[in-house]
Amino acid sequence: MKIFNILAVLLFTLANASLFAAAPHSVIGTLQYEDESFPQDIYWTAYITTRPKDVLVFEQPTTSMYDQNTGNFLIQCSAFSSWAADETLHVEFTDTQNFAATLDVVLSYDAYDNAGIVVLTQVQETEHPVYGFVQYVNETIPAAINWTAFITTRPDEILGSTDSSYYDNTTGAFVLECTDFSNWAAGDTLHIDIDDNQTATGSVEIILTDQDSDSTDLVTLEYPVGIASDQLSAPQDIRLMQNYPNPFNPETMISFGLDRSQYVKLTVYNTLGKRVRTLIAQYKNAGEYQTVWDGKNDAGDKLGSGTYFLELKGETLTRRSKAIMIR
Repeated sequence: MKIFNILAVLLFTLANASLFAAAPHSVIGTLQYEDESFPQDIYWTAYITTRPKDVLVFEQPTTSMYDQNTGNFLIQCSAFSSWAADETLHVEFTDTQNFAATLDVVLSYDAYDNAGIVVLTQVQETEHPVYGFVQYVNETIPAAINWTAFITTRPDEILGSTDSSYYDNTTGAFVLECTDFSNWAAGDTLHIDIDDNQTATGSVEIILTDQDSDSTDLVTLEYPVGIASDQLSAPQDIRLMQNYPNPFNPETMISFGLDRSQYVKLTVYNTLGKRVRTLIAQYKNAGEYQTVWDGKNDAGDKLGSGTYFLELKGETLTRRSKAIMIR
């Protein structure tokens, strides 16, 4: 009798599991872009995360599965070979304009699960470097830096110096690559924290664009109050003033001062840290000086619009500023 009861329970369980796996169960929601408009051409792939090889592909959803006028979608779990409550359904949506979104829903015992609004964002497939320069308060260059970066709307995904990056301790130029993030989009705010492996720190934020690259403002590392540093007490024997006008087109005036006679070099760099023009490279007496940059490189070719960095390098100190050219 006991054995009969056990068999009966097993048969009942198997029968109900089979019925449940075939039972109708829908996942519904609404697809839209960030501007709240609805995709017109959409397709998706879906699978239960414990069975990723059992994939449903919807390349041209019927009107009963997707409504272009409202963005409402419907996915029938009965299309899978099996499914069960508490399993996770993973869906990847894409359109024909390189926008995409992903969705993970834990299935319930109810007749349907509502995923709410799913927002498609543009997929960034090409490299998008962010360039910048870092220095101390007295404009000397750190020998080494560490950095961490994150998109402010996704602070849990943090990149660090071990990711795709570059730092030049002779110019203070650094580069980080946005494609190291799982995703990013124009309009996102990138936050970067930098330190010098000691106690000096600095940070900067930049709104990412749809251009090929972006450039941050100059990052200045500062020591906590009360901490002495030889770098902070270094002599200030050269001065580089902000160019004027700035932004400029077609030329700009650069002024600098020397408190003692010395060999100086005034150089223009692009955001890649590449030298594009040497304006001055000679020994000069103490005094105030001005020179004009005509927006051309050393070969006499006109440079394009963008951000450039001016560097005045003396015998012991280096000063930098940022110039913006608009053609």
